Amino acid sequence: MLTKLIHKTFLIIVCVVLCSVVGIKTNAVARSSTPDSLMQLWTDSPDDTLLFDDILKQLHILNQNAPDQVISYGRALFRQMPQGLSDEKQADFYNTLGIAYYYANEYDSALQYFLKTLAVREAIGRPESISNSLNSIGNIYYGTRQYDDCLEYYEKALAIAIQSDYSRGIIATSTNLGAYYTTRKDFDLAIEHFAKAYETIQQVGDSTRLAIILNNMATLRRQLNQNEEAIRYDRQALEIALKFDEIWEVAYIHNSIGESYMALGQNATAYDHFKKALLMADSMNALDLQLYSYRMMTRYYAGMGNVNGFQKYFDLYQAAQDSIFDNERRKTLADFRVRYQTQQKEKENELQKMIIARQSAVNAFLIVVSVLILLMGLLIYGRYRQKHRINTQLERKVSERTQSLQEEIAERRKLEQRILSTTIETEERERKRFSEDLHDGLGPLLSTVKMYVDLINNKSGKPQQQQQLIAKAGELLDEAIISTRQIANNLTPNLLNDFGLAEALQHFARQINASGSLQMDVEVAADFPRVPSVIEVALYRIVAELISNTLKHARASKITIRLWLDDQQLIIEYHDDGIGFDSQVVMQKPHRGLGLTNIISRLRSISGRYQLLSQPEAGGFRVRILAPVNSL
Repeated sequence: MLTKLIHKTFLIIVCVVLCSVVGIKTNAVARSSTPDSLMQLWTDSPDDTLLFDDILKQLHILNQNAPDQVISYGRALFRQMPQGLSDEKQADFYNTLGIAYYYANEYDSALQYFLKTLAVREAIGRPESISNSLNSIGNIYYGTRQYDDCLEYYEKALAIAIQSDYSRGIIATSTNLGAYYTTRKDFDLAIEHFAKAYETIQQVGDSTRLAIILNNMATLRRQLNQNEEAIRYDRQALEIALKFDEIWEVAYIHNSIGESYMALGQNATAYDHFKKALLMADSMNALDLQLYSYRMMTRYYAGMGNVNGFQKYFDLYQAAQDSIFDNERRKTLADFRVRYQTQQKEKENELQKMIIARQSAVNAFLIVVSVLILLMGLLIYGRYRQKHRINTQLERKVSERTQSLQEEIAERRKLEQRILSTTIETEERERKRFSEDLHDGLGPLLSTVKMYVDLINNKSGKPQQQQQLIAKAGELLDEAIISTRQIANNLTPNLLNDFGLAEALQHFARQINASGSLQMDVEVAADFPRVPSVIEVALYRIVAELISNTLKHARASKITIRLWLDDQQLIIEYHDDGIGFDSQVVMQKPHRGLGLTNIISRLRSISGRYQLLSQPEAGGFRVRILAPVNSL
């Protein structure tokens, strides 16, 4: 149903709009002078408002591709703004600086100027400009992954744009909301907002944002595992972005195309697109694009098994991520917002004071009446106070005892959880030690025996039958060495320690698929994080137990595992298409089996829980595992 809706809404529409796109974007400006020459003129005529307008237009053109230059010029203008500059022009200047800081990934400075812009525009009262400012602030919070704040500003911006019939605001904000809901995996709402943006583009004939909509549609398709459709949308978006010379969008779309090819297993083609995107990001010094490119390169080299390449781009990705999403910057963003809200509150308080002053007489009357009512209430309360005193004391004692018992139960549960967690951690430590003993002790010993057998085999003058037996012994020792390594890896997978839960499960899936016994797919959300080793080991063992149960009992042909992060909870959804079973009946049995008991025990050790989603009549088995990120 969802696929049909997407087709009906966008496939034919995109073709029609592409045919209607006319003209090529040009960088025409009011004057042919460069910003440098205009700034030289500005030193002689700092109060020339027309010259100020020309500089502002030039800076707006430079914003995306040279934000550092815009910031430098903007600081010079800020130190000596012209006398008598209108509020609207002042707001445009703040907004231009905010955009420059945004493209330079200095989000705290960008938010500061966007909030200044919003304050001036709210004072002027132009809804179109207010909608733009709210949308820009939403982009800041989206870029720093503060999704609740981002949604708040996007919805405010869209409401104002719709109320004022501001088409460009509707297009921009609806597109951003579609991207937001795609990130949150709410695909129905994402499609609704993309359709709204596209409908408005049709009405006004504005095709400049069509590439962004198509790219977001490609992202949505990729989330639905429709990678070939995603590539088709992205190629259309790339054609439009190149036509309008939007270099930032071109680099972003190359990464998106590469991600789809990676999902299809076409790694060489994916690498070509990742490399193009990274070169463009480096040439623009665009940190957000570099972050995207580093993440894609890390996934590529991980998939290719190239440890050196993986480590190089993983380190670059971590450094870029830390520079954008550090806690100090998030705190600064929050401080700017609180400061702005405080200023708005002070304005509201002044207005409230005026209203209170006009109603002082009415309030005085209400106070007198309230006092009389209060006195009457006190008299009534005094009559009943003595009567209910004994009951109140008794209830308080019962409540205190109940609270004490609840606290004791809670402390006992915490103690049990700590004991269970310590037990499992000890078990895993012993498994790891046993793995190291097998690998470092038995493995070299068997290799040495193999070497001696080879030396005996190479001696001349041996009977043929003896040589065959010696060769057979060498083969058996080879198998023993391989078996030893497999045992060591099965006890504590190296991928789990080095690359985390997601990569370990994907490697598990590749081994299952190579055996041909059934098909296993692992889908991992882009923002799925690394967590403490104890949590990752517990979740890995739980999933391994589920896979073992499917292989033993389910007679299934396919297993699907999805991993994502939602509201500080790791979520793993496991599904097979086997014969299924009545989960409620099994859970009510006094002896549920060792496998299910192990799963429940491991979940308790990390404060996790499970949800059985399968229905007996539907067949198959589906369960959802939920574990807090900070459970220990």
